Amino acid sequence: MITNYNLLFYLKKPKKYDIGAMPVYMRITVNGKSAEISVCRKSFPDRWCSKSHRENGTKDSTKGLNSFLDDLQRKLAEAHLKLMNERKKITALSLKNKFLDRNDKDYLLLELFKAHNAEMESMLGVEFEPNTLKGYKTSLGHLQNYIKIKYRKADLEIDRLNYSFIRDYDYYLKKEAKCLPVTVAKYVKHLKKIVNHCLRTKLLKENPFSEYKPKLKIRERDFLSQDQLDRIITGK
Repeated sequence: MITNYNLLFYLKKPKKYDIGAMPVYMRITVNGKSAEISVCRKSFPDRWCSKSHRENGTKDSTKGLNSFLDDLQRKLAEAHLKLMNERKKITALSLKNKFLDRNDKDYLLLELFKAHNAEMESMLGVEFEPNTLKGYKTSLGHLQNYIKIKYRKADLEIDRLNYSFIRDYDYYLKKEAKCLPVTVAKYVKHLKKIVNHCLRTKLLKENPFSEYKPKLKIRERDFLSQDQLDRIITGK
């Protein structure tokens, strides 16, 4: 049985977008369900043709972009043919994974985190600020150290993510990395963003954060006594 697909290249409007180029995405649709892939290229809205799903014009940059998109279209057709020859079920996700040359069992946490950071870096000044990227890079470094210490591995399969992993990572950030509670909460939130991506793209079936309840304690400031205030004023 032949399962057909649809391919669409389009411009994805970033958050807080004002003016300038937008990132180009490809959307694969099979039986009404879609999967998206960033092609790591940009185009200006006034140059983009919504009918041809390509950029208008005769500039070298336009020809280069359109040629690149044509090549992606051919590669997707090849991936579709491979799935048919392998007699595997064709879905938007399976076609996306075959196109990206991914194996079903080899999704690695740090690899996905690095891909997230790379995409974020490509969107600096458009959707993200440098300090945001810096925070995610630091977060990745802590996660790498945690996996290296606890699992003695360079990376970890995402299907090994569970409540214990997150709880122990929280403990590691507090005890080993000496992070403040608010910083711990931030780094755990970064990990949760990667997990949410895996859930949306069906790479994870269950949410490892479902039982995790963060305990962020903000230390209250002590007020100075009247005697302390008097000594400050008098200098005694």
